[in-house]
Amino acid sequence: MPTAQELSGMQDSLLREEILVREARALGLDQNDLIVRNRLVQKMEFLTTSLSQALEPEEAVLRAHLAQNSDRFALQAEVAFEQVYLGQDATHDDVNAALDALNTGASSERYNTSTLLPTMQPLAPRRQVDGRFGQGFFVALKDLPLRAWGGPVQSGYGIHLVYLLERNAPQLPPFESIKEDVLFDWRRGLTSELTEAQFQTLKAKYDIETLGPAQLADRLSQ
Repeated sequence: MPTAQELSGMQDSLLREEILVREARALGLDQNDLIVRNRLVQKMEFLTTSLSQALEPEEAVLRAHLAQNSDRFALQAEVAFEQVYLGQDATHDDVNAALDALNTGASSERYNTSTLLPTMQPLAPRRQVDGRFGQGFFVALKDLPLRAWGGPVQSGYGIHLVYLLERNAPQLPPFESIKEDVLFDWRRGLTSELTEAQFQTLKAKYDIETLGPAQLADRLSQ
C-alpha cells in the first residue's frame, strides 16, 4: 500500500489535474483543437471496436469466412531450383547447346558464367526469389518442367537455365492451425462494418449541408 505521504501526493496531483481541466474548458481551450478532436474520434471508434472484439462466433461462421477469403490464409507457392547463369550476351545457339548438354548429363559448372548469384536456391516463396534474381523471375519458372533443365529464363542480370527441383502450389493449412488468425480477420472485418453502420446511424441525426466542387474551389481560393 502507498504511504500517507504518497497518498497525499496522488490526491494533490489529481486535484491539480481537475482544476486545470475545468479551467481549460471554461476558456474554450478544448475547442478547435485537432489533438482533442482526434482523441474524441478515437474513443468513439474504440467503443465499436470493443464490441466486435468481444464477440465469439460459432465455428461454422469462421469456416465460412475462411472459405470466402481462403487467399488470405493460404501458404505461398514456393520453388527450389538449381540455375546456370549464361551471362547477358548468350545467343540462341548458345542457349540450345547448353540446354542439350545439361539434359544429357553435362556438368553445370562447365556453362556457369562467374556471378555472385547462388547456383542453388532452396525452397523459397516469390518475394524471396524475386528479391534475389529480380522482379518476375519466380513467375517465369511456372511453366518449366520438374526435374529437368529448362529455359532460357531472363533475370535482372541476364540469361539463365534452370533445373526445377521442387514446386509447391499455394495450399490452405488445416482450419485448427489457423483458427485464431481467421477469428482475428473476421473480427477486423466486423469492426469495419459496425463502425460504418454506427456512423450512418449517427449521421442520420444531423441536417447536413455540403459545398459543391465549384463552391469548395472558390472557398479555398479566398
